[in-house]
Amino acid sequence: MVKVENDFISYEIKEGVLFAAYKENVIITEDVAKQVVDDRLKLQDGNSYPALVDCRGIKYASSAGQKILAEQGSEGMTKIALIVANFALAIMGDFYLYFSKPKSQTKAFSNKKKAMKWLLS
Repeated sequence: MVKVENDFISYEIKEGVLFAAYKENVIITEDVAKQVVDDRLKLQDGNSYPALVDCRGIKYASSAGQKILAEQGSEGMTKIALIVANFALAIMGDFYLYFSKPKSQTKAFSNKKKAMKWLLS
């Protein structure tokens, strides 16, 4: 098990899955998005993983931050399950994903168990 943490997010690779959890009240700016991606890529060390990303701590994401995460945030991830606070946010997340077109298959969930089931399928 390998762990990395910064001021905005914590990462853990366990049993072949990358787990990421944003800390409370994180504001995703362009600089924050760059650091989040850079730290994850260093942790992955060239390896690819399915990822479970808990986004419930995100308070706001600027358009520049969203763009970086949409364009570079899925690099090195084979499949991404995003955990959001509720079903309504999951629907909005799927709508956003439809237009942002991440490079890896990505889906938003409000239920962690369902997210893991989809991620490992």
